[in-house]
Amino acid sequence: MTVILYYVIVAIHKKSATDYLTKLGNKRSFSHTVEALFRDAQHSNRAFALLMIDVNRFKQINDTFGHPAGDAVLKHIAGALAAAMESPRGCFRYGGDEFAILLVNASPSTVELSRAAIHEEIEALTIDELHGYRVSVSIGTAMWEKGKTLQDLIDEADQDLYEQKKLRS
Repeated sequence: MTVILYYVIVAIHKKSATDYLTKLGNKRSFSHTVEALFRDAQHSNRAFALLMIDVNRFKQINDTFGHPAGDAVLKHIAGALAAAMESPRGCFRYGGDEFAILLVNASPSTVELSRAAIHEEIEALTIDELHGYRVSVSIGTAMWEKGKTLQDLIDEADQDLYEQKKLRS
């Protein structure tokens, strides 16, 4: 009985950290992971990066093709992010049509390579429900540096996302 209870608890914990639609980590999982990375970075001075990703014209997709098509877009993007990063670990659905990626031991060049890989994966998507409509994303980035708070990091990535969205929309 104890073993069964243990597996039930593990399954519940895993489900509580996973987004039901995309199967990526959810915002709760993101928060726990980024806080742990932040604490580690403060002690080890090991850099990490945050990429905030937003689907361009997502409301238009939902309005034109319907919410099931919007759900298909989110699932395909989650798969593309996992493929670009070679693993779903470190990839999260932040909320709505926003995703977050955490890169450990990152450098400015790895951040730019990751951004390019994500754009490449997403631009290659063919989503049947969109009848030829192409999906794109905007990606904001921020690197943790000594003295920067976690909120500073998130704000910086959000600000860069806003700038990138103006360029890509």
